[in-house]
Amino acid sequence: MASSEVQRPYYPASAAHTSYQTGSSLLEAGYRPTDEECATLAAPIADFLRNCSCYDMLGVSTQVVVLDVQAPLSVAFIAAQETRIQSCVLWDPRKRQYVGVLTSTDYICILLYCESHPREADAVALWTIEHWQQVKETQGLGRPNEKLGAPPGPKSGIVTCKTDTSLHDCLQMMREHCVRRIIALAEKEGEDFSLVAMMDVEQIVEYLGVMFFHIEKAVGSIGRACGGASSSTGGAAGDGVGGGGAPHRTNLTISTATNTTSGAGGHDDLSTRSANSTVGGNADVSPLQQNSSHPLRSNYFDDYDDDPQGVFSLGEAYVLPPYVASIITQAEAAGASGSGGVGIASDVRVGPYSSIFDVPFMYVPHIGAHRRKPIFATMEQKLSEALTLMLDNSTESIAVCAQKDGTIVDVVSRSDLLRMENQGVYDTQLTVRKALASKASDHIFVFYETDTLREIFSHFVRRRVKELFMVDPDTGRLLGQLNVAEFVYFLVFGVSE
Repeated sequence: MASSEVQRPYYPASAAHTSYQTGSSLLEAGYRPTDEECATLAAPIADFLRNCSCYDMLGVSTQVVVLDVQAPLSVAFIAAQETRIQSCVLWDPRKRQYVGVLTSTDYICILLYCESHPREADAVALWTIEHWQQVKETQGLGRPNEKLGAPPGPKSGIVTCKTDTSLHDCLQMMREHCVRRIIALAEKEGEDFSLVAMMDVEQIVEYLGVMFFHIEKAVGSIGRACGGASSSTGGAAGDGVGGGGAPHRTNLTISTATNTTSGAGGHDDLSTRSANSTVGGNADVSPLQQNSSHPLRSNYFDDYDDDPQGVFSLGEAYVLPPYVASIITQAEAAGASGSGGVGIASDVRVGPYSSIFDVPFMYVPHIGAHRRKPIFATMEQKLSEALTLMLDNSTESIAVCAQKDGTIVDVVSRSDLLRMENQGVYDTQLTVRKALASKASDHIFVFYETDTLREIFSHFVRRRVKELFMVDPDTGRLLGQLNVAEFVYFLVFGVSE
């Protein structure tokens, strides 16, 4: 095995063969919830997002790149290189409206088109974005191969919302139109709209995670201040692993009855707030833990924070919306009265579960189109083959595996394209090894089939990645992968894409 293919350590969502305090008992319970029961458990998260608006999520600053559809494709590549933003909103000056989004799929398709049409390659750079979109539509470029089990491609060129639209409705629209991003518009005088932000699924997941971390941090602080009474988080055996040492917690269902969605601010406020931008991709591998010496995690999102930046650094750009602040106030009041804190839980218990987060991944087999399908390239394959795999399977990244044992040695992502330019030239004939040679090593984030949805959700939020790879905890062999969009759709709606 070449030196560059030496197995680097994985960075798992949980330690191998261990889980949260109640995780092992939930796993041993062996309860597989039905679709209807999953929807019941997901209802509190859906209610939570109904009470959070787009405006609540908008951060303090960001970049949104807007391109004229009459601009040449070369300008789009330059914009992506200079800003490191892969998705650009398209503006048609004749129609005086936003008409679409140029995404990483377009960049990949353009490079593959030039490879298969070498005589046209020089001319393609001068094509207008509008002409490229016509070519792509006519030839069906970039569409996922549904025969391979890939999720369907976008049903709409652009999906928009207003700043007071709930995050639940945003996710619903993105799911219905099979897109990963939505454009937030603010109404101006007359019939015009101004572009406020472009939000994607990953940003909503990050926001959801930060809010939940804040809520559970308040609950955990209250529980620890109360002396660490026995946990009531809904473990199958009641006491859970860790028994009396677990923080006290009483589930209080998040309800829409006492709170309303906060409205958008004034026009001046809108000009200074916009959605956080996130970093795509996945990659650096930290160790497969082969023993049980790893400390058991508590049942809270914030207690196991090995992220150097800390999850709360993600939330510095956010102001707690009134709805979330009221939940924390309820938690503090409940703690003062000795009745416990607030949990993200259903008021209807389903088997051993009081929350969708309690369910082990292995008991919800309908999440993840590629959960049992290893999609990978090898170091010696051409970059174009790896890019085609991503398009055909509608994935944001794929693993690069060792041929000998199927372990992951690297990851190639759509975002890596921006790093592969050499003096204006993108060479898709390079091997994956050469294409990734200049890439800074970062982590390869993985999870195990026995992990709870809580552990996987926490991993997505902390690591800010779009794909997690499922591996065998004993051998490290790639088993499949999970996209953040199909995961969050399950958390909110109880169904996958």
